[in-house]
Amino acid sequence: HDAHEKFNFGSDKHIPEMHTDEVEALRCFNANGDKKTVGPDRLDDYLAYFKNRDCIINLDRCWDIWDDVIEIVNKYDMLDRIIFKSPTSVDGYVKYYDFVKKSKYQLNFMPIISSIEQAEEVFNMDVPIIGFEILYKNETDALVSDEFINRCHEKGLILWSNAMSLTDTEILAAGYDDNAYIEK
Repeated sequence: HDAHEKFNFGSDKHIPEMHTDEVEALRCFNANGDKKTVGPDRLDDYLAYFKNRDCIINLDRCWDIWDDVIEIVNKYDMLDRIIFKSPTSVDGYVKYYDFVKKSKYQLNFMPIISSIEQAEEVFNMDVPIIGFEILYKNETDALVSDEFINRCHEKGLILWSNAMSLTDTEILAAGYDDNAYIEK
């Protein structure tokens, strides 16, 4: 994820503000804080590796450069295996919905939502989606209710829950995260 350059690379510069040569010069830190010899992967290399493998690839946090990403993905004829996600228009991101609606390509689009209201907005905008990434703080959240899950399944939609543990206070999946399973 962008905005984590300091932790991952020891850099104060935001990756979208860097030139390609600057990004390629970055080196990762391991869990012990030691600098490694490897840096971030190039999308070209990543797609080349997975081209003939049976997989679906989630390209997260690239919503501001979808045109460039689509161009690279098309070189590998893998557009049907890529999931494009973005925040909702409630967060001021209507442009991503417009991009998907106007694209000459059929994109596997998955809005990231944290409320039923955001889901309703997507349904009302008639944006072609394959599902939602749902962010929920507890097990009684409406996004994990039988009613909402059944409604989405009736529409043939995928519901995606994020098990990433970002911080102790940023809850993405009611505590069903990486840390919870490591601790058990």
